[in-house]
Amino acid sequence: MIRALATHWQLNVVALSFVPQGGGAYHWAARAEDGRDWFVTCDDLDTKPWLGPDRTSVLTGLNAAYGAARSLRETAGLAFVVAPVPTVAGDPTARLDARHSLAVLPYVDGAAGHWGEPLAPDERRRLLELLAELHGVRSASTAQVPARRSTDVAGRHHLETALGQLGQVWDGGPYAEPVRGQLRTAGGLVTRWLGEYDDMASHLEASALRRVVTHGEPHPGNVIRGTDGLSLIDWDTVAMDRAERDLWMFDDGTGSVAAYERLTGRSVDPRALGLYRRAWALSDLAAFVARLRRPHADDEDSRKAWDAVGSILRCEEPRPFGAAAFER
Repeated sequence: MIRALATHWQLNVVALSFVPQGGGAYHWAARAEDGRDWFVTCDDLDTKPWLGPDRTSVLTGLNAAYGAARSLRETAGLAFVVAPVPTVAGDPTARLDARHSLAVLPYVDGAAGHWGEPLAPDERRRLLELLAELHGVRSASTAQVPARRSTDVAGRHHLETALGQLGQVWDGGPYAEPVRGQLRTAGGLVTRWLGEYDDMASHLEASALRRVVTHGEPHPGNVIRGTDGLSLIDWDTVAMDRAERDLWMFDDGTGSVAAYERLTGRSVDPRALGLYRRAWALSDLAAFVARLRRPHADDEDSRKAWDAVGSILRCEEPRPFGAAAFER
């Protein structure tokens, strides 16, 4: 790790401390010899199916996403975007091995949020303002933002394969059979979600589409409360898509969606909110089930995946970030 930071970023790191948070990546706080602080992210290329079907395509997608974030910050002037700094070769990431890549970001001094926690009204309002600013970007910087089909459920084939093999023994590890049991119990719910999603997607495909720059996961876990205000992190999900891709998390009866409409003068489609709500739950479920069907040990990551499957399947409806029942 320290050698890679020196080789690819010319950072002489004198202190490195693990930061145990987030999913699909590992994080460290690093202090360089010159006294500057950095945030180091090691991405697991096997846990990002929305970026591609294999490690090579995932890395390509990750570089595109991180490069887009840098463009949004530098070209579009969005100071709240926390983007990776380039390597000496000018790339957003450096590959560590077949499965992992490394990125270095400025260290933001502040308090990181957590998924499921409620935002204070003023913070919620400010986050909506930041999203409105992001959705309103109209410059050359959008050319680097990855495109995404709004009808995609990342890893759907893994989930459908699992549903088709519920009558077989799953022997990937200690949580394989328990997760098969959960899916057997809740298989009707998952099938209903998939059907409802397809109905919504078909309807929206036939409607007018206005794509904007979206973050993809603007929940409190990707927010840092700093001395200069709120910052948004984790831009591996950035894409050109409907604004509702970001806004469904605010659709919780607090009036936030209506506030966004007043703020931007643009209407929000409730059908699209439902589509992305389904996409979030199904994509997460597919990723966690796929992880627990593969060989795994009884470790923290596997336990988190197991808990996440249970939290998703306990909900009759996928929930916005303010709903504790959908915490993961």
